[in-house]
Amino acid sequence: MAQKDILDSIEEDGDIVNKHKIVPILYRPFDIRYTYYTGKTRGFHCMPRPEVMRQMLHDNIGLISVRQVAEGKFTHCFAADTIIESRVTTSNKGLCYVFPLYFYPGVKEKKIMRLLPAATGYDDNNDEETRQFNIYPEFIDVLERDMKIPAGTNELAEQVFYYIYSVLYSPYYRKIQSHDLKIDFPQIPFTLDYDLFNQLSQLGKRLIDIHLMKSRELNKTVSKFDVPGSNRVEKTTYVSPRQLSSQRAFKQVKKSEGGKEGRIYINNSQYFSRINPELWEYMLCGYPILRKWLNMRKKKILRPDEISQFIRMVRCIQLTMDYQEKIDSLFKEVVS
Repeated sequence: MAQKDILDSIEEDGDIVNKHKIVPILYRPFDIRYTYYTGKTRGFHCMPRPEVMRQMLHDNIGLISVRQVAEGKFTHCFAADTIIESRVTTSNKGLCYVFPLYFYPGVKEKKIMRLLPAATGYDDNNDEETRQFNIYPEFIDVLERDMKIPAGTNELAEQVFYYIYSVLYSPYYRKIQSHDLKIDFPQIPFTLDYDLFNQLSQLGKRLIDIHLMKSRELNKTVSKFDVPGSNRVEKTTYVSPRQLSSQRAFKQVKKSEGGKEGRIYINNSQYFSRINPELWEYMLCGYPILRKWLNMRKKKILRPDEISQFIRMVRCIQLTMDYQEKIDSLFKEVVS
């Protein structure tokens, strides 16, 4: 069936390979790969979920989460601007869900949009309606009525999306909702204080830009990968600041590192520096994310762009923790 699906798509396009159907897919957090997506059930993908994923083939942002987190703590929230693989998050209670910000009503049930070569939008040759927000208008009407919104405020639905993302990253929210998060979808408390709502919404937008690796804040990286070598990931080992200071082999730690932060070794000699324990242990979507990303490349040679990607990931996680503190201070006002 998979071969037939590919052959059928080639015949439709009249080319050797239908390049329009080769699209990016979020495989795991910060791990973009490529797949051949036709949207046909039991084709190249058994369950392609075209009713949702077709929306993510457009210019869109999706909120990723799960219905239940029976094991561990809730860290199961991320953002995507591509179609996603079902295990972006890990959970023994089911697969992850993606909630698109925008809905393109003109796309027919079985019609999958082709990405332009630049992958920046959608095919303008299709006579589709203008995109709509994927949030009930009645809910927006209630907010507009009950919240004292300044005149001239636009795109309240977009602010709601960012507000939700912000709340889901509040450590205090995760603590007080820990029981409910184990049994059903996250429930989001709203404030009717527009200033407070707007501040949380702005933090949510910045956080999404960071997680999509589109924020300029990621340019101020701290971690380094300076030791030349094979760049092959043999074994991922974290050496803590305490271990660095106690081992004779590491007595001459660079002053720039200060001996205060650890290292992630990928083999016997090469390492990413300036990694404090909080970064190494940080959980995202149910994964110890730095370890997960490297372990998925075990026995492989890291390309220069992958090394740069990992260094930016370290910065991303540090910024995420910083933003979580800011979000927490505001969210506590929502539930006080």
